Amino acid sequence: MALQENNIRLVLFLIFVVLSSFFCLEGQSLSTEGTSHTTGTPAYHDYSQLTNFMHQYARDYPEITLLHSVGKSVDERELWALQITDRPHETEQGEPWFKYVGNMHGNEAVGREILIYLIQYLCENYGTDERITNLINNTNIFIMPSMNPDGFENGHEGDCKSSMLGRNNANNVDLNRNFPDQYRSVNPRRQPETQALIKWIEENPFVLSANLHGGSVVASYPFDDSKKHAAIGFYSGTPDDSVFVMLAKTYANNHLTMVGHEGCYQGEHFPGGITNGAHWYDVPGGMQDYNYLHSNCFEITIELSCCKYPPARNLPTEWSNNKESLLAYMEMVHRGVKGFVKDSLTGAGIQGADIVVQGIAHNVRSAQFGDFWRILTPGTYSISAQAKGYVTSTPKTVKVTEGGPIEMEFLLVSEVSETDRDAKQTNLPEEITEPTVFKHYNYLEMVRFLHSYANRYPHIASLYSIGTSVEGRILYVMEISDNPGIHEPGEPEFKYVANIHGNEVVGRVLVLNLIQFLCENYGGSSEIKALVDNTRIHLMPSINPDGYERAHEGDKTGVVGRNNANNVDLNRNFPDQYGAPEGAIQPETRHMMEWIRSYPFVLSAGLHGGSLVANYPWDDNRPGTHGYSKCPDDAVFIQITEAYSMAHTTMHKGHPCPKLYPDEEFEEGITNGADWYSVAGGMQDWNYLHSNSFEITLELGCVKFPWTKDLKSYWNANKAAMLTLIQQVQKGVKGFVLTTKGKSIQNATVSVVGINHDLITAIDGDYWRMLVPGTYEITASADSFLPQTQIVSVEADLATELNFTLARVSGYKQKSISNDAVLTDAVLTDDQWAEMYDFSLPQDFTKYLSNSELNVKIYDDLVTKYKDHKVVKLAHLTGTPSEHDIYGVEVTNQDISSDGINKPRVALIGGLKGDEPAGREILWRFIQHLAEGFAKGDSRVSELLNKTSIVIVPSVDPDGFDKAVEGQCTEKKVDDQVIPQAEPSKKPERILKSFLEASKYTLVLSIEARGMWVRYPLDNPVENNRLVQGGITDDEDLLSYLASSYSLDHPTMHTEVNCNGHRFHSGVVRGAEWNPTRDTLQDFMYLEQGSYMISSHVTCCKYPDHTELKKLWKDNLEPLMGFIAQAQQGVHGVVQDNEGHPLPEAIVSLDGHIRNITLSRPMGSFRQLLTPGEHELRIYAPGYLTIIKHLTVEKDQMHEITAKLHKEVTLIYHNYDETEKYLRRLANGFPEITDLKSIGQSAKFRQLWALEISKNPGQHTPGKPEVKLVANIHGNEPVGREILLAFAHYLLHSYGNDDAITQMIDNTHIHILANMNPDGSETVWGSEGTCSGDKGARNSQDVDLEQDFPSVAVNRSDADLQPETRVVIGWLQSRPFTLSVALYGGTLVVRYPYTRSTHRAYAGRNLPNPTPDDDIFVHLARKYAKLHPTMHLGKPSCPNDIATEFEDGIVNGAAWESYAGSMQDYNYDFANCLEIAVAVGCCKYPKQSQLQPLWNEHRSSLLEMLKEAHRGIKGFVRDIRGQPIAGAKISAQGKTHHTVSSIEGDFHLLLLPGTYTLTVEAEGSGTQTRELSISKEMADEAVLVDFEMEAKKEILGLPPLIFITVTVVGVLLLILTMLCLIRICHTPSTGRRKQGFYRLDGEKMYQEEYEDRIALKGFNNSSKHPLLNNVEYHDFLDSASDDETMFTRNSSH
Repeated sequence: MALQENNIRLVLFLIFVVLSSFFCLEGQSLSTEGTSHTTGTPAYHDYSQLTNFMHQYARDYPEITLLHSVGKSVDERELWALQITDRPHETEQGEPWFKYVGNMHGNEAVGREILIYLIQYLCENYGTDERITNLINNTNIFIMPSMNPDGFENGHEGDCKSSMLGRNNANNVDLNRNFPDQYRSVNPRRQPETQALIKWIEENPFVLSANLHGGSVVASYPFDDSKKHAAIGFYSGTPDDSVFVMLAKTYANNHLTMVGHEGCYQGEHFPGGITNGAHWYDVPGGMQDYNYLHSNCFEITIELSCCKYPPARNLPTEWSNNKESLLAYMEMVHRGVKGFVKDSLTGAGIQGADIVVQGIAHNVRSAQFGDFWRILTPGTYSISAQAKGYVTSTPKTVKVTEGGPIEMEFLLVSEVSETDRDAKQTNLPEEITEPTVFKHYNYLEMVRFLHSYANRYPHIASLYSIGTSVEGRILYVMEISDNPGIHEPGEPEFKYVANIHGNEVVGRVLVLNLIQFLCENYGGSSEIKALVDNTRIHLMPSINPDGYERAHEGDKTGVVGRNNANNVDLNRNFPDQYGAPEGAIQPETRHMMEWIRSYPFVLSAGLHGGSLVANYPWDDNRPGTHGYSKCPDDAVFIQITEAYSMAHTTMHKGHPCPKLYPDEEFEEGITNGADWYSVAGGMQDWNYLHSNSFEITLELGCVKFPWTKDLKSYWNANKAAMLTLIQQVQKGVKGFVLTTKGKSIQNATVSVVGINHDLITAIDGDYWRMLVPGTYEITASADSFLPQTQIVSVEADLATELNFTLARVSGYKQKSISNDAVLTDAVLTDDQWAEMYDFSLPQDFTKYLSNSELNVKIYDDLVTKYKDHKVVKLAHLTGTPSEHDIYGVEVTNQDISSDGINKPRVALIGGLKGDEPAGREILWRFIQHLAEGFAKGDSRVSELLNKTSIVIVPSVDPDGFDKAVEGQCTEKKVDDQVIPQAEPSKKPERILKSFLEASKYTLVLSIEARGMWVRYPLDNPVENNRLVQGGITDDEDLLSYLASSYSLDHPTMHTEVNCNGHRFHSGVVRGAEWNPTRDTLQDFMYLEQGSYMISSHVTCCKYPDHTELKKLWKDNLEPLMGFIAQAQQGVHGVVQDNEGHPLPEAIVSLDGHIRNITLSRPMGSFRQLLTPGEHELRIYAPGYLTIIKHLTVEKDQMHEITAKLHKEVTLIYHNYDETEKYLRRLANGFPEITDLKSIGQSAKFRQLWALEISKNPGQHTPGKPEVKLVANIHGNEPVGREILLAFAHYLLHSYGNDDAITQMIDNTHIHILANMNPDGSETVWGSEGTCSGDKGARNSQDVDLEQDFPSVAVNRSDADLQPETRVVIGWLQSRPFTLSVALYGGTLVVRYPYTRSTHRAYAGRNLPNPTPDDDIFVHLARKYAKLHPTMHLGKPSCPNDIATEFEDGIVNGAAWESYAGSMQDYNYDFANCLEIAVAVGCCKYPKQSQLQPLWNEHRSSLLEMLKEAHRGIKGFVRDIRGQPIAGAKISAQGKTHHTVSSIEGDFHLLLLPGTYTLTVEAEGSGTQTRELSISKEMADEAVLVDFEMEAKKEILGLPPLIFITVTVVGVLLLILTMLCLIRICHTPSTGRRKQGFYRLDGEKMYQEEYEDRIALKGFNNSSKHPLLNNVEYHDFLDSASDDETMFTRNSSH
């Protein structure tokens, strides 16, 4: 207990510290919120402010910054360094590394602050200042403002010279005397800060650095000391002395005062503002010397100011003095030479090669890609490269200038010639290079590792990404193949995926080891070379990098970091054939699914930890329980898993973790997934079901996150097995499926007789089919081809080759497939561009076409040219006052009719305003582009014109165009008086409106000018229109999406171009927010025509010069194509009755939108444009059941649906026999989703029938809530029975047709007990219209069943209960019900517990008696009442009780009619189920004609209760092996209601949004608590919470410590007793009395009694010592009896 109390105190203390730190940081954050990021802020930053600053800039500039902690100080403060570069998450080849370090001496504070200023300056000028942008794009910059944060905290502002306070670190050590020194025989003990910097310097390829100090004004360069250690005046130059002088001068010359500074001390003078360090004064153990001697880095020391810690007001001046110096010095990193050292044979970079400059006795070494940088002064040099195992290169002469670096490349030849190498490979065993570094790589380290190997081995390795995690970490995959990036025909593809559980890390490490092993042995091992040459290998080290960052080393069986950042188990998150996945599909899961479907993977393995076994599908089964679940390829999977297990050093032994799981055994080290334990939503099953890939799951070790020292043993155990599994991909059958002409057939089906699992061919018609040895009948088939079947024998070794040649079915016309290439970087000529993008059409942009030329172009050149292709059709709209003709051109495949529904119309408009003619030129070219593409059979154009009718009006206002002037950009239109005045009906927009009104247009686009953005409705706010709120339309989401799509497809529009003083986010604007204009065309089309119109402003100039036309055409071609394609994005459907007859009168509405979707007559079809994503349609017709359809719309894809509506059932009354028949008909009609059973009998032996409706009826499905609905508790209230029968009919007939109902049934167990009191009901049969009274209310034994249940107030034995009550109680105990609804009659209200009253003193008064879960009950009751048309009003107005009212239509039971023994109280108190009681209407037994409206009124409320059952929390309680724990109690603090885990370990607890402390209690596993918040956004779906319980370590029911203590004490007492007995039994007989009776010695007896009392008095008066410490046992040998003993005081106490 004391230990537990100490632990509790420790936890509370840690929580206090964390919370204190949080609020401190939060407060700091708030205090600095709003501070502008400007340089020159005159204030110092203490440690917490510096930390906030560094984090803030890392957050504000994530694309160019990355925050690192290099280490910690003595006082545990982080040594922050901010990386600033254009690609901070990767190491770029050839990019030099630079660093600034400040505040090495804590009281020298100027450097600390100007480095903060520098961070601000670099970040805030990136992208706007060309110099800064170039510097960051080409340099990897690291800035550490403070190396000594502890010292700084002890310094004080104003300390200029004398004080040492804060100079040293917290151990009072001068850090600039603490580095190893070349002239010091014994170096001092290194400080934590020094160790961190040494590690940082040695592990990273820094080229140049500066260390900022204070106390003088000078640039100092190495060496800082000398062998003589002369105090001052001894020049100690390095071999690169001239380079250091150049570097120091660069800083000094760009400083505002350093060169001419008079010195801070008398007699101090530095010519040119620079000095050799030792010449100034001797400093052993300095950091700048260490940089030069132990790395590639050249570092100087800069003294910034005479005052070490000047007043903050001086800081802006110091920044001004140093700003140019800081920048110029960084730019020096690009001086000298740079280049690569590579292997002459493989081209791979050579790391660690020495770059030798003749005459300079200091080499630098190449970095990880073989890249190097060597700073040199201008001059001519002879440079060579040398590396271990290679011949030294021939020196190259190079001339270095003052400009950028000279680039060099050294190709080193291996010391072993190719001939010798071949001979060596032939005659000697191959030497395998094993990994030498075994460590855990965090995310950034892993990224660098991957980039390193991808860059060093580009001929076989290629790094790519499949997406990002929740927190934005890239999900990297390394491909290893002889032709990386290419799928080679006939070559199988394999993948390893690791770290799906973030804290299971062995696989992550092994994959990185495997990358290294394959890359480094490809050129030296024939076996590895063959493996890589013949397999495309994909290696993903981590699918869950977010979880990994939370995990910790040493975790054996824990769960910290297991899930992703959304706390979802990714290996329970894939769509599953049997069970529901855990939570919403996560980004990582979605990326994985897309990746798996994008590559023709053949074999795969997911790498896990926590056991040692190879696991194969299926991972679960239909009931979701433990048991073997065989997939069609069971034999193949056994072969695959055995291959791995047998190649592993110990897995095949089958007893993996005897210490953790002593009872766990796997025969031959393999297991079927579900036979081990059931996992719904696993990745391996999804692979097999949705792709060609056969995936297994490998558990790689008993410890999830082993210690680093153990990693090598994991590699040794798994290396051979990992290679063996990859080789398995070459087994079975492989080949090609081709046409008779030898062309490949993609997506052909390859099936094997007797195995119900087909594969499809890859892009080249190639396939791989894994099979065990044997003879098979294999068929290849494809659409429009005759299938072919062959018999083949499969051997145990390499795959048998089996090719298929399929003959095309006669008359089949093959669809053309276009794979257009897009050149983004190349500069194309006009002819090249036309050939690639415009079907080689002439590119003439010499002028604008006049009106007459435009008409000739359209009529003569286009209509006539393409007449035979039936693609261009001309329509004359009208003439203008100036006698110009306005034409519309329809471009479509005229052989396919257009009805506006099946073939939507799209209108494109140009020249709406005559002085904005860019649209004219773009659109006539677009007509030509579409017609030519169709004529040439282009698949993209043909598909558009087959499915869409495109009407193009190039010029609406030709009269205005005649008067406009080319080059006029902002002037207003030419005076209208010059143009003959048109009649009102002839105005351009009116003409166009008339034309557009004649047909229904799905999409309309106007191409205009005066901007570089897309405008969408409304252009002017309107009032009193249900489709509009101000300027925002009902279709804001779709209109803004259309506008954004056009803008994003345009090369520059989305970049927010500034036009005429305006710029808009992403190049999109709602018209009213730019230039409010009344009665525009696009507003008319939306409000009056129901069409979606947007306007694309394609140029800032109203009438741009004709030289701009070429760019305008090229920039807008792709956006136009994309705009038209969107007419085929959304939903196209038809509404029919269940016999297939159209229902054009149906109403189709889109969830969240006001305007209904129009249906065509007489076919009842509709088409609706939708944005990509999830949508819900509600479809209704009078007399039919309403259905809901869920849609997932993808870009440029039309979702086809057929909505079949079933007629409403006419409600009638059913007696007992008819009720049974009705239920049987329902069950027989829907056997797969129903289970009808009798749960028991009534007092008169009538059956109580319960109908279960579920995807898996008859047994509980883990994770799915159980809901029950009960009616007819009172026999004279049959109205509830008929409503529930109608509800059952509605659910079942909607299944598979209504997506919402289908989803509800699939994810819920719904139980309907329509008639709980059949005996009472039969007594009143035929009493239709009886609204009140009690006849028939009770059962046949005259007992009110509603008051017959046990309760806290009334203790009833089982014998006291009625048969019906006992049956219902047994039913309640059979399933873990979450929610219940009981239907009654007699009024209109929802009643909730408690029904019984606890106010006995107020008998006869009904007072509320709420439960501790009153908030949930009130919520449920209000939900039900609110969805009823009148219940929520709270005025039932029943004829027999007009006065009674219920606030919101709900009431607490005890406050209405108080009684004990209610069914809903029993549900709450004893069954952990929340029940509400609903009185459905005033009449208990209404007329049959009233049943239909009653059902309609309650349907929505009943459905809502099914949804409510999914609220709160759900999850599993498992032990550390993943096995379910049944009977665990899960509760929320402050709530009486709790739930208990089922036999499968799952649970469900209803809770409202809020923060809760959850407690889980499991017998044998103790108690576990967890804090949980349920947000309002998460309220509609249960939050998943899994508990992993560790078994209590008990011996005979006691904790081990207590058991041992009790045992030891017991043994000691036993020994002591034995000794006493021995002493008594063996006492010598001398002086002893004889046995038998004897006379009492009175005097001695009283003496002994006296002594007893004295001893007992001492015992009683002692309060500080326990019994055994106060007394000890003695035998009184001189007493009257040998058997008498007594206590005496122990004098030693």
